[in-house]
Amino acid sequence: MPVDGRQEAEELRPLLLSGRDAFAGAPWFDAHTHIGQNDPDERRATPAEILEGLDRAGHERALVFAMHEPEGYARANDAVLAAVAASGGRLGALA
Repeated sequence: MPVDGRQEAEELRPLLLSGRDAFAGAPWFDAHTHIGQNDPDERRATPAEILEGLDRAGHERALVFAMHEPEGYARANDAVLAAVAASGGRLGALA
């Protein structure tokens, strides 16, 4: 589910939760999460929004990486590393 809520479909939430019930007690890890503010598709996600989305979904941790950034990935990867360092261990980096 997108963290910015633009395409979040509440009717899918019961399906998400029913799948989680089958693995009660298992830690959940989101392995495909983008952070960034300049994606040409107009997608945006701050570290705080990612963490809020994890909480809403009941996930403990996420692997995060930069969105497609018009200026390249050097600064975007630095932002990913900063978000990971500030996340208290909830975020891991793919840069």
